[in-house]
Order: sequence, then structure tokens, then C-alpha cells
Amino acid sequence: ARAPCGWLAAKVKIPEGVPTGAPDDVPDGVPVVEGVRVDLSGTSIPALPVWVSEDTTNLRMSNCAKLTALPDIGRLGALDCLELSGCPNLTALPDEVGRLRSLKILKLDHCASLGAVPELSGLRLLITLDLSFNAHLGDAGATALAEALQSQKNSRLKELYLDGCDLGAAGAKALAGLLRSSP
Repeated sequence: ARAPCGWLAAKVKIPEGVPTGAPDDVPDGVPVVEGVRVDLSGTSIPALPVWVSEDTTNLRMSNCAKLTALPDIGRLGALDCLELSGCPNLTALPDEVGRLRSLKILKLDHCASLGAVPELSGLRLLITLDLSFNAHLGDAGATALAEALQSQKNSRLKELYLDGCDLGAAGAKALAGLLRSSP
């Protein structure tokens, strides 16, 4: 079973016409959510809205067909779960993702246009990484991923999902020693 992000029952809804630009542009009545889980799944937003608080711990933006990039993700330093599953037009993640020191769960499955996985060696608390059904990963991506995670002695990684990633012998070999048993 895949690790859940533990979402609250409440779901933040984006009112029509809400910009994703500067904070001064956010109209009255739009929630600025602090210290909670924010679920923007299935919305038509093209980027991370500025009104998502820096204190957000869990962010779900799954199945956002218009999402292409997350240039401001680095400001969410408290983030411990980031789910971007099923975002077909997400082409890249900034290197800032690798500097989200609190991140424990990263789900990037079914992101068909994602060109490469960013440097993740700074994610020392990462427990679950889901890259399933991203055929772009292949052997080269798997080898780079294994090297990055092993370089930081990332002993907390317990779940790595790579179903449908078109791995060959080289990729499998590189990943063979990555997952460690619980202490």
C-alpha cells in the first residue's frame, strides 16, 4: 500500500477569476491557508498560487491538466508531502524541490511530460518516492536517482515506486541497494 499524505476533510476551492500572481492581486475572501493540507487537485491552475502559505505542510496538486511548472515551490519549506500525480503537462520541477528539507513523501507518478527528476540528494527525510509510469526515467534516470540518494546516505527511504518506468538491467542494478530495511 502506498503511503497516504493524510489529507484533511476540507478541500480548498479556488474561486473563478483568482489570479496566481502577486499576493496583492488576491481578491478579498480568498483563503490564505496556514499550517494545513491544501488540495488543489483537478483544478485548471497553471502554476502554484501565491496564496498557498509558506506554512503549508501537505500539498496535493494531482490531475491538474494545465500545470506546467512550479517555480515558487522552494518557499514552502515546511512541506512534508508533495503530490503531483497525473499532471500530464508538467514538464520540469525546479531544483528547489531537492532543498525541501522536511519532505517525506514525493509523488510524481503519471506525469508523462516530466523531462527529468530534479536533484533529490538534499531530501534526507524522504521516505516515499513514487515515479511510476514515467517512461522518460529509464536506465539513465534510475542510475542518476540512485547515485543522488546514496550520496546523502539517505537511509530513511523505504518506498520507491517505479512501475512502468521502462527500466532495464542497468537501472535495476543501480537501484538494487538503494532501499534499506528498517533499523
